[in-house]
Amino acid sequence: MADNSRSGDSGSLEWAKWLDKYPPPAGPKAEDPAEAELRRHEQNLAKRRLPIDDELDLHGCTVEEAITRTRRFIETSQARGLRKVLVIHGKGNHSNGTSLLRAPVRSLLASHPGVGETGTPGRDNGGDGAVWAILRYR
Repeated sequence: MADNSRSGDSGSLEWAKWLDKYPPPAGPKAEDPAEAELRRHEQNLAKRRLPIDDELDLHGCTVEEAITRTRRFIETSQARGLRKVLVIHGKGNHSNGTSLLRAPVRSLLASHPGVGETGTPGRDNGGDGAVWAILRYR
């Protein structure tokens, strides 16, 4: 068996020519941390800018009713193929200044397997008295 590893050998020369013509792909390029942060910020802004496809108003509900209605709303919204929904739980202006529904509704949305991200909408969509949710489809 011939040793093709010696320099000057025609096999080595052909191999070198082939590598010159077809260089191996470059490895993954390290991402600049500033660029990565900017990309994440742009993705978050894009989610906030998604239009709200449907909303659920929980004013007047008890905590148990609110949890049941919110769970059902998320499941039916997923079945309808919606992407972003709004749940209005209220600010608590008529219950001694604290919202009774805020914590349980937000907790449910944070732990629900069908919900990806949540956030507080702008004032025009309820502000602190509501929460938006991006639905998952996996």
